[in-house]
Amino acid sequence: MDKIVYIKTEPGGKIAFGKLSEADEMIFEKSKLNGSLSNDISYKLKRGISPYCLAIGVANYGNTNDSGNEGLIQLNPQIFEIPSLDNNLISGFYALYISLSKVSIEFKIADRSSLPYDSNKLAELSTKMNFPKCIKHQTYDDLNFNIVTDYFYDGKLVKNANKGMIDRGFDEAIYILSVKNNQIKLVYENLSSGEFFF
Repeated sequence: MDKIVYIKTEPGGKIAFGKLSEADEMIFEKSKLNGSLSNDISYKLKRGISPYCLAIGVANYGNTNDSGNEGLIQLNPQIFEIPSLDNNLISGFYALYISLSKVSIEFKIADRSSLPYDSNKLAELSTKMNFPKCIKHQTYDDLNFNIVTDYFYDGKLVKNANKGMIDRGFDEAIYILSVKNNQIKLVYENLSSGEFFF
């Protein structure tokens, strides 16, 4: 049995997130004096280089075992959110990169068995977004969706499922948040309308 799966969502694309290292915090402080974010931070952020994590794919909405686009959602243990300890947000600076658009993917599920295709056997491995309300994307508003990073059919990885994702042109944005005393403050954003320190 071979099955061609086609999925189109809006939004979808790339999201990277992580806590700035001590070195990147120092670079960010210098960036404020220079009036422009350092290329060192934006380069690592856009590519998901440590300490930042990157998720690429179409979007879905829901939690584990909810219906996704084609199969069932399976959430990654890692959530893109500001971490907490004992109900207190962990202080520091956090960077978020968003590159979103209307996107589509197409992939083939190859199964040597004679059983018919069953969408309930397709798991959409997804990274959940849980960002504070001070982050508003210029086109898509709140970031309350998941990014589907991988697909598994009957427990087996569907290789290259996200390869060749098609888009209509991405809207990019970078945000940096300061977290201190359990309070979240937007301190930087770079949108199509310009670059701003607060």
